[in-house]
Amino acid sequence: MKRYDVIIVGGGPVGIGLAIDLGQRGLKVLVLEKYATPQLVPKGQNLTGRTMEIAASWGVDKRLRALRTTDRSKNTGGLVSWGTLLSGHHYEWLNRGLVSQYYDEPNERLPQYQTEAALRARVAELSCVTVLYGVEYKSVEQDHAGCRVMAVCKDDKAEQHFAASYVVGCDGSRSSLREDAGITQTVDDHDKRMLLAVFRSIQLDEVLGEHRTYSIFNNLSPELKGYWQFLGRVDDQREWFFHAPVQIDHDYNEKDVSDLLAAVVGKSIDVELSYLGFWDLRFALADSYRNKRLLIAGDAAHSHPPYGGYGINSGLEDARNLGWKLEAVVKGWASESLLDSYDFERRNVFSSTIRDFIRKSIESDAEFLEKFDPEQDADAFAAEMARRRDFSFKEVEQFAPHYTGSRLSYGTQGIPSALGRHQFTAVPGFKLSRHPDHVDPGPIEPAGGFVLICGSQLAEPPPGLAAPVRVVISQAREIRARIVLLRPDGYVALNEPDDRAADALEAYFRMNGYRL
Repeated sequence: MKRYDVIIVGGGPVGIGLAIDLGQRGLKVLVLEKYATPQLVPKGQNLTGRTMEIAASWGVDKRLRALRTTDRSKNTGGLVSWGTLLSGHHYEWLNRGLVSQYYDEPNERLPQYQTEAALRARVAELSCVTVLYGVEYKSVEQDHAGCRVMAVCKDDKAEQHFAASYVVGCDGSRSSLREDAGITQTVDDHDKRMLLAVFRSIQLDEVLGEHRTYSIFNNLSPELKGYWQFLGRVDDQREWFFHAPVQIDHDYNEKDVSDLLAAVVGKSIDVELSYLGFWDLRFALADSYRNKRLLIAGDAAHSHPPYGGYGINSGLEDARNLGWKLEAVVKGWASESLLDSYDFERRNVFSSTIRDFIRKSIESDAEFLEKFDPEQDADAFAAEMARRRDFSFKEVEQFAPHYTGSRLSYGTQGIPSALGRHQFTAVPGFKLSRHPDHVDPGPIEPAGGFVLICGSQLAEPPPGLAAPVRVVISQAREIRARIVLLRPDGYVALNEPDDRAADALEAYFRMNGYRL
């Protein structure tokens, strides 16, 4: 039985991303992925600046940018319309470029299968990572010493057995690993059947006219009570995707899709259907992200409607959060209790993502459609549209996940949340946005450990600490007579005066299970 440090069930973007993170840290990793090639369904297209920072740390940022399928002059954000896309009532939405100054990398847009292609190419370069495509996970057992996994080759049905210290389920919203781990979910089912169509259209760009520079188009139809009809650009070859609430018991065909699109656009267009599928609109959040040696990440841990592109970005941040913690535990730098912080940090952040962004959007749209109508009161409607346009800018600024209240965020109180603020100052619990006038930790290191930034007085890690710490001397005004400790994932661990540095650093590492 071959033994690994970590086995990852599921080789989608989150699973392969985690494998890259662990592989760059020198861990022996096995990935089990049932599909030989990525599924060619355009989802998870909107990659944030934070995700592209993570991509840079994994060495895939240039590959991702090379695989972009739309012209860079096109706005990666969207347009929200009332009634139809051609109604004349609209405002800009989800322009993530508005916060680009806070990230080392600009945001990006490309279909998920292209993201997977870039990740698969990168993971193949790591000798300590083995990826078995066409092999399906079947069962797992765990005890105090480790885990045993059984899988089956899809071609010849041959059983294969593996062992590992930890197993991570990245196998999607219907995760078998999550069920086998005994991890329950809290589900909010909205009883909505949603259609997903992929189609080509020669006329749509022309019909959209001056708005064709946008990538996403959301339509608010009064009768749908806040649930979106939305379509997005897949590439510059006139391929699109389209989501809409539909009847539960109707058997849809190409003509039905054409009729739906005509109603949404406000004009008939040519439609050549290439894919038609359905999904249930619901929110699901695991009640825990860990059961001893079994963990979950990505859609296995949280799933939601594809509103706002939060899914793939949250999943890749799961991987970035978990990777360095698994390294610390597997290599014996820290006790297993460090893994508890993964659940506390990431589950609370996604709970907030659901509550403060996605569900809130549906509810506020429903209220808007009930109260405002341009045919009833044009002035009130116009004023509300202007207010919503301004709020759409604030929404992008406010999506700043942080780990306030985590024991890894020294001296903070509260609960981790997706609702935060972008800033350059080094605030414990928040991701550091480098700026030479405030804090610049130096270049990103692919398998980096902690970064200790200090001013003229040289600070040192606690004696006996096995975990890697890189010391950086900074003349930035915020660092004078202070120290800042950054976690391996770029979040601020502590910000303390020089004269309390030694005590604060020792207390920080001890309380988080690091061995001194």
